[in-house]
Amino acid sequence: MALDEDGNVYTWGYGGKKGMFNWMVTQEVGALGHNDLEPHFYPKRVNYFKDNGIKIVSIAAGSYHCVAVDDKNNMYNWGRGQYGVLGNGSNAYSLLPVLNEEFEFQMQQQEEFEKNSFGFK
Repeated sequence: MALDEDGNVYTWGYGGKKGMFNWMVTQEVGALGHNDLEPHFYPKRVNYFKDNGIKIVSIAAGSYHCVAVDDKNNMYNWGRGQYGVLGNGSNAYSLLPVLNEEFEFQMQQQEEFEKNSFGFK
């Protein structure tokens, strides 16, 4: 996973396993964000962000999922969601980046806590 100076995200690697019989859950979902299960052997731009006018400023990746934060402090997740790794309150997976609305809620809760903590953290 890579991020360029214009806020474009690029991913490459294993795309996931196709077919009905997926005996290894870890292999069934790729985390590339290209809305497919194809392997990509060279960096490919994740078009979701450019298509939606979103500038990414920070990225992170796990073994089967990716995270990106935009210039408005919104967080996007995609890939395998097992055990809640996407932080969206479910085990669902996503082949495309998805806005994590839970992140915004948690940020608001933290700001409210800090405002009402009378200087104690």
